[in-house]
Amino acid sequence: MQESIKRNGPVVVGGVGGSGTRVVIRILSTLGFFVGSDLNEADDNFWHTMLFKRPRWYPKVRDDRKTIRVGLSLLSKLMVERELLSFSELIFLLRAAASVTCFGIDYFGAARGIAWPLKRISNMLRNYGAGSDYIGWGWKEPNSHLVVRDLNDFFQGFKYIHIVRNGLEMAFSKNQLQLYTWANLFGVVRPESSDEVPRLSLKYWIRANEAAIRAGNELGPEKFLLLNYDELCTSPGHEIDRIIKFLHLDPEEEVYREILELPKKPVTFFRYQQHDLAQFDAEDLSSLLSLGFGIVKYAVKS
Repeated sequence: MQESIKRNGPVVVGGVGGSGTRVVIRILSTLGFFVGSDLNEADDNFWHTMLFKRPRWYPKVRDDRKTIRVGLSLLSKLMVERELLSFSELIFLLRAAASVTCFGIDYFGAARGIAWPLKRISNMLRNYGAGSDYIGWGWKEPNSHLVVRDLNDFFQGFKYIHIVRNGLEMAFSKNQLQLYTWANLFGVVRPESSDEVPRLSLKYWIRANEAAIRAGNELGPEKFLLLNYDELCTSPGHEIDRIIKFLHLDPEEEVYREILELPKKPVTFFRYQQHDLAQFDAEDLSSLLSLGFGIVKYAVKS
């Protein structure tokens, strides 16, 4: 790994699940960043997932900076440094695998069992580090917003891109894993019925994004970029230029044209128009506006 590549990162992409993080990591990949070799179809970095997305473990250690740093050092070595693991890093990895085996990676126990963590470790051994054909490195894992401050403290070259999509769109999304997995971290109760999901989903969306933005304000504009997914889809040139400026890049014209084609307006735009917004708390609707999302005229579903 060339030292310049190691310094140029990590660039981490996160947000509430379903916010559009996939298109941003594909932009980074097209620009020449190494984003991992063990990814799912949404381009989530499974190594970060196994090490940090552990709902029974993370709430207990979220304020234990020493433990979190061991995990970040482990991830850095696996992705770019090509160095032998320390004893503490090896123990961290084995405990992470054991935790996933017993409890899975979300509230519902996804990936529970020995097969998933064993595959991750196998991939770590077979794909140990990036090559030299990259301009930088990073990863996308929506849950990364939980550890923004830790990432900034550990990595000198860290930059974070946080994606925010209209909270009303998110409230009616099928992707509610973060709500169920991390609700308690943000003072939100888990839904007891499907009817409660939209209202509580919006509450989670507001509190999780506000927390990420507070962290971003502490980091400053050189380290933190807030992207509006709606604007990325409707005005890709403007938002992609912001990404390029944030990363201090000057891509070739062919690459630039290619990344301009990546954002696509989803068919679910304005799906909330078909629902009754009276189910949401007025305070939460006000917070929606303060986060930059207006409520377009809608029709209540009959």
